[in-house]
Amino acid sequence: MAKALFEGKEIVESYKTYRPHYSQQVADLVIDELKKASPSKTTFDLMVEVGCGSGQATNLFAPYFNKVLATDISEGQIKSARQQNKFQHVNYNRGKAEQINVDDGSVDLLLAASAAHWFELDKFLLETSRVLKPQGCLALIGYFIPRLTPILKEQEDSSSYTTDLFYETASVLGQEHKPEEYEVTSKYSGICDKIQASNIRRFMVNEAYDWDLIAVKGFMRSLGTYDEYINKKREELQASDKNIQKKDDKSYDLAEVFGEKLKQTFGLQSCFDADIKIKAEFEIFIIVARGVSGVKHV
Repeated sequence: MAKALFEGKEIVESYKTYRPHYSQQVADLVIDELKKASPSKTTFDLMVEVGCGSGQATNLFAPYFNKVLATDISEGQIKSARQQNKFQHVNYNRGKAEQINVDDGSVDLLLAASAAHWFELDKFLLETSRVLKPQGCLALIGYFIPRLTPILKEQEDSSSYTTDLFYETASVLGQEHKPEEYEVTSKYSGICDKIQASNIRRFMVNEAYDWDLIAVKGFMRSLGTYDEYINKKREELQASDKNIQKKDDKSYDLAEVFGEKLKQTFGLQSCFDADIKIKAEFEIFIIVARGVSGVKHV
């Protein structure tokens, strides 16, 4: 990972609060692949999660392992993850996905949830081949922006409009990170093509959440380049006007821009954000690779 994008206090809090938590079905699909080499096992020795964020996926998978090491390049994310840790056998440490502090051939499952597109892929895959046991698995989980449907009885096209509005508003965040954006929108097709492995399986899981406008705006603020964009815009405005303060952020806060446009379109200006209910539907994609031996040069 070239740099820590999830470091600031605001994005760490948004990530912890508003990122979706994966369902049991996601864990079942991954663990079932892991069990194919050892069908009788109910728990395994070691899982390593890289790019763990605030620990959403760590918590889901931890019960299947005797020991878990979860790492992230962001000190802020690691601090947040430690604060919510409920497992004695889970350790959160700052670390890079491309340099994992474990012995060769010691890991049953190497997991990266909504993180692999930020890694230096070739170095990460070589490290994967080093740390995994011969029958160990690499699991990559990800998702793009959700389909958003406001709960409005008289607006049949509200889902298409709201999803498009969210994407168009947030699209400026990816202008300097096109390769990473491509990997997410393509469901890691480029990443998958580069994995040298004896077996690779792909799964899809649909998950829905009952959100409100607060949660949708919070999710936008949790995106990796959001703080980077906001800080850049703030610096540009402060350079031109020394009176610009943090309280004026709404002028370039994309989440607020999205919220105001949504309210104006559907005549909801008088409504509080908490009263605007929105269904968020995610397509979770899962790649599980066994026998990873490095990088496939294509």
